[in-house]
Formats: sequence, C-alpha cells, structure tokens
Amino acid sequence: MTERKPEGMSFETWVEHQISQARERGDLEGLAGAGKPLPRRDREKTTYEWALEWARR
Repeated sequence: MTERKPEGMSFETWVEHQISQARERGDLEGLAGAGKPLPRRDREKTTYEWALEWARR
C-alpha cells in the first residue's frame, strides 16, 4: 500500500513521484499490451451503455 500524500505536495507531483518509484522498482516492465495502441472505438457509448458494461464486469 502506498503512503499518504505529504501535506504541502501537489497531487500532480505526488503522482509523478509514485510513477518514478514504480519505474525504479521495475513494476511497469512486461505489462500486457505495453507498446501497443489502445483499441479503436467504433462510436462513443451512451452513459447507460457504459454503466451497463461496467456493471457486467
């Protein structure tokens, strides 16, 4: 589990810090789909379609 964001640090800086630590540990190596483009969408889904798909997962 990650530690809490320090009091004076911005959210963006904290996220970048977490990403750099993960890279150093090698947590981002060998992930499925790495280097591949995101799948294309034929059309935008309605809010209802998105929620239904999310609920099924």
